[in-house]
Amino acid sequence: MEIDQSVLEQLPLEQRRRLVRRMRQDQIRAYMEWEKSGGAKTSARKHRRENRRRTQVEFGAETILQEAVARFDDIEVLKLLDSGVDPNTAGSTGVTLLHQCCKDNNVSTAEILVQKGAGVNTLDHDLWTPLHMACAYDCPEIVHLLLMNGADTSLMDIDGNFALDHAPVGSEVRQILHNHMQQKGLSEAALSEIRQRSMQAMLADVQGLIKQGEQLDVPNGFGATLLHIASANGYSDVVKVLLENSCRVEAVDEDGWTALHAAARYGHLKVVKQLLKADANPHVKTYNGAKPADLAATERIEEVLRKAEQDFKESPTEQDIVAKAFEFLNEVKSFEQLKKEKEDIVGTLVRLNSKTM
Repeated sequence: MEIDQSVLEQLPLEQRRRLVRRMRQDQIRAYMEWEKSGGAKTSARKHRRENRRRTQVEFGAETILQEAVARFDDIEVLKLLDSGVDPNTAGSTGVTLLHQCCKDNNVSTAEILVQKGAGVNTLDHDLWTPLHMACAYDCPEIVHLLLMNGADTSLMDIDGNFALDHAPVGSEVRQILHNHMQQKGLSEAALSEIRQRSMQAMLADVQGLIKQGEQLDVPNGFGATLLHIASANGYSDVVKVLLENSCRVEAVDEDGWTALHAAARYGHLKVVKQLLKADANPHVKTYNGAKPADLAATERIEEVLRKAEQDFKESPTEQDIVAKAFEFLNEVKSFEQLKKEKEDIVGTLVRLNSKTM
């Protein structure tokens, strides 16, 4: 099946996706027929060149598979999977091939991977499943594919968010999730209960650390502290305990996010207010230049943060305190000098008066 590129670009998005998907399927079918006829071996012999230097460059099959997925090369992907390469191949951050397809909205390769046994509930290092990724990147076709193949909507990521929390408001993705959850008898109230149990578990862990005298501000591998995690989750009880035990509200993770950024981004108004009351600075920007108000999930949170920006009086730093101390000492010194000069003048006048007499 062939179609002119200019005609393809004029089609509606959904129709264009269906056509491209069909074209890929035709390509795969043609490749499989060609491979069965022995064309691959013939082609390899025909184009092989003599290696005069006898050099060899070899890449692992998993690396080649990752590159094929990134190129949307379904034929190569099929070939490698059929040769026994693991469909659950993952990178250094735990991101699997299926995660990558969700990020790239690569529907056809995702179908191949699922068919070949890729795990739909595999977690990366941030505890994101492919469903979290597909929701965050607004990929309705892949969300539907994952749900039809056993994706679990009740799994939380490292920040305590379900896949639903990442789905854009009013999106097709969000509607697909809602419909699926209704069919499975899983309400948002049930998700809240799961989150509540998770909060109680974290609270118990934090209280245990306090009893043992452990530091509460130690960052994880991504620079996030316990306060970041509790704030992103909306665990107000945990946030309260952490703040009472002098956790630093100004701590930033590897992206320059404070706990206030996290609470604002994930829509936790109560935690936002807790952090502001603890003198969290609403002017701090991430490394991408975003203030907490810029990331606010709701208009109400943005309103609270914008007002906080106007009212915020930054607490003096150690440098400010030292500078003020030196300024005060200089003023005291100046006063002493004036007093001494006055005494000298008075003494001189006394001496002059005694001479005239």
